[in-house]
Order: sequence, then structure tokens, then C-alpha cells
Amino acid sequence: MSNKPNDGGPAFPMPAVFNDGMGVHQQEYGMTLRDKFADSAMPELLAECLKTNMLPLDKEVEIAIAMQSYSMADAMILARDNGQKKLTIEQLDQADKDYCAAAREVLK
Repeated sequence: MSNKPNDGGPAFPMPAVFNDGMGVHQQEYGMTLRDKFADSAMPELLAECLKTNMLPLDKEVEIAIAMQSYSMADAMILARDNGQKKLTIEQLDQADKDYCAAAREVLK
């Protein structure tokens, strides 16, 4: 299993067509759907910090909030990709573990 989470593709695709001399290529630019979902989840997590007087945030808390935002984004993408299937807690936990393992590698 790849440690790279499914990013959901572009959230706001901006197609670009270019010719590099070897042929015409098409590529999409912009933030990923995963980034958009994480961006949507983060305000709620920050609001919880306000409620518990955790401000100002130290670097470890900031990283934890960012990781949790992406964990929630991964769950949203899994739910979307599975359509009508009901996800088990084990599936969501595994997706969270996979993402956290990838994030730990980046932070080393």
C-alpha cells in the first residue's frame, strides 16, 4: 500500500495545454480536493483550541491540527470514493495511520 494518500484530484481544475516540442500535453493545475477538504476542516479544529484556551499555539499543536485536518480530508475522500458503501472504523483508522506514517517521514 502506498503511503501517499489519494488527493482526490484537482479541487478547481485549471486545464493547461502546452507543446514541449515532443507533442501536445495537457495538465491540470490548482489545489487538490484533499487540500480543499483539509482547509475546510481546519477552522473547526482551531475553534476547539479557542474553546480550551490553547492559544497561542506551539509548533507541535500546529502540526497536530494540520495532520488532523488532512486526516479528516482523507476520510471525506474515502467516503466519496466508496459511494454507497459503509466504511468501517477499521478502514478509517487505517487511512489515518497511513497518512500519519507519511507525515512522520516528512517531519524527520
